[in-house]
Amino acid sequence: MKINNNAKEIILKKSEFLLHNNFKLIEITDATITFSNQKIAFVIGYERYDNVSNINIKFLEENEMFNLGWIAFVRRNQTPLPQNKLDNILELLDYAEKNYAKVTNLQFCQESREMVEDFLKE
Repeated sequence: MKINNNAKEIILKKSEFLLHNNFKLIEITDATITFSNQKIAFVIGYERYDNVSNINIKFLEENEMFNLGWIAFVRRNQTPLPQNKLDNILELLDYAEKNYAKVTNLQFCQESREMVEDFLKE
């Protein structure tokens, strides 16, 4: 699934907080928009076959990647995210902006991953 131009514009506008935090827009492809500040990358994307979209946060030096959708899910007490791809991305960007210091903290992301694993075990 491609991110259409209208959706790209909306996503880029909603991502401006990343630019204010010294991230640069690195790449726009048919399915992803990537921002990076040399240490961390935010990869905003649409999954290829499903009606799914997500944001991955990649800590480049540690080579660790985290799924922001799952982090938001376990940290917000299991509020389901919207089914619409664009709405889901906007919701995740909103979460990332409001929790910027946390989602760019490796330890917070690692703890979140453990919470996700615990949740999935239940």
